[in-house]
Amino acid sequence: MRDSVYSPVQKDRATFLTTSRGSGGELTLIEIELAPGGGNTLHYHTAFTEHFLVQSGRLGVQIGHETRMLGAGESALVPLRERHRFFNSTADVSVFHVELRPGSAAFESAIRIAYGLATDGRTTQTGIPRSILDLAILTAMAETFPTGPVGLAAAIIEGLASTRFVRRRRTELIERYCPAVESAEAADSHGQRGAGLRAG
Repeated sequence: MRDSVYSPVQKDRATFLTTSRGSGGELTLIEIELAPGGGNTLHYHTAFTEHFLVQSGRLGVQIGHETRMLGAGESALVPLRERHRFFNSTADVSVFHVELRPGSAAFESAIRIAYGLATDGRTTQTGIPRSILDLAILTAMAETFPTGPVGLAAAIIEGLASTRFVRRRRTELIERYCPAVESAEAADSHGQRGAGLRAG
């Protein structure tokens, strides 16, 4: 079964083709199926680059002040800290791959949480969490920052990330929306401890 999540707000499905864990941290590779009218808002990343490669249909990508329409086989690279967004202004589904380098397990978890919140009706029509606390947690996890006033507010609250209240909410989000990932990481941790004991 494919490892995928769906957002009824952004109208896209994200399928994890290669995870950071699976690639040893080298990359994260996600396939996006973006419905007509779907897309996200301007944002930037501080820990990884993004490479978009269209598989079918057409995809609009804004990088900085430049907007491009990409067709099948065409790609676009987003450098660190560059404002960007993607959108589908056509009448057909757009399928594309997005590759993060280096990989980011935290970003993968943030995607699962964000799509889960959208499914539960806890985001705005642009996919932004209604709770500024949840937004700040996802911003910190994914090292992904929305632009404008919303991003500023999230950055301010992010400074409270070490407080007990914020840590508890982060744990709640992970337990609700990332149970399989959490179980896999726990199994890895258990296996590493066991290997250490056997080696001793």
